[in-house]
Amino acid sequence: MSFPQETSLPVVNINDSVKLNLEFIDKDGKFINLSNTDSIVTGIPLLVQNGKNVVDNPKQDDLAHARTALGVRNTVAVLYIIHGRKNYK
Repeated sequence: MSFPQETSLPVVNINDSVKLNLEFIDKDGKFINLSNTDSIVTGIPLLVQNGKNVVDNPKQDDLAHARTALGVRNTVAVLYIIHGRKNYK
């Protein structure tokens, strides 16, 4: 997830509780209804949609960009992974 630098985000400490209100929009800007979904995984850049490999950004093959993934189950389990930027040159 990306936020503008001027955006101030609260600090979240270990054992804190947070509430996420997520809305998912497809590459065409349409809202994705997930009400009947058991679990989802999303990331930046978008790599898979509806079980198919997709390319949402021609620069996504640039190894220098960080990768972010978010997994959510309707049982409230959340997995958030960030792979930091590295110089692979």
